[in-house]
Amino acid sequence: MSKKEVIRKALLFLLIITSISGVFLYVQKLVGLAKIQQLVAESGVWGPVILIFLIVLTHIFAPIQGSPFVILGFALFGKWTIIYLSLATAISSFTNFWIARKFGRDLVVRLVGKGAMSKVDHIAAHEGVKVLIVMRFFQGYISDFISYAAGFTSIKFPVYYLISLIVPIPWTVIMFIFFDWLPQQQIFGWMLALGAVFFVIPPIYYYLKHRFTKKHIEHV
Repeated sequence: MSKKEVIRKALLFLLIITSISGVFLYVQKLVGLAKIQQLVAESGVWGPVILIFLIVLTHIFAPIQGSPFVILGFALFGKWTIIYLSLATAISSFTNFWIARKFGRDLVVRLVGKGAMSKVDHIAAHEGVKVLIVMRFFQGYISDFISYAAGFTSIKFPVYYLISLIVPIPWTVIMFIFFDWLPQQQIFGWMLALGAVFFVIPPIYYYLKHRFTKKHIEHV
């Protein structure tokens, strides 16, 4: 594929994503987040499909916050939101990886913003199979930065996607059973608490790995 062809496809893809995101942001501003939440709530069997689509969109276009839709999901669908998040992550793990792999840094910067790009670069600099496994196990649903970063590395897609699909399964099953056991009114509080715990474990892993590697080099 020629450089011009890559640029043309990148611009076309950017136009599509920007258009969808622009429409979404305009609608959100025009009708308000409450109306969008009401739309999902009143969509019947299409409600989960709309929720999954919205979450995937927030993974691709990182400036759009996904938290309101996750909260909405737990409020409307309870424990089944765990499954819908898994499906959304499986989709965005595919799309984000190939956006980064095929279209490169310039497009990803436009999608996530310059500020968030530093996080993508940091993950890409440290990401290998072991790190990806840790990230996916503890942060299975924080897919946007991890998937973009993986696309910048030399990891093969089948290995990456197999890890992305399989490794979060234990966490998903545990969370599904746990939320099934909890009273509905306690789900949100526990979701925040557990999310915070799982979110801080990968940085601790990075720190300990860095310290171990540094000491090993000093003793060589």
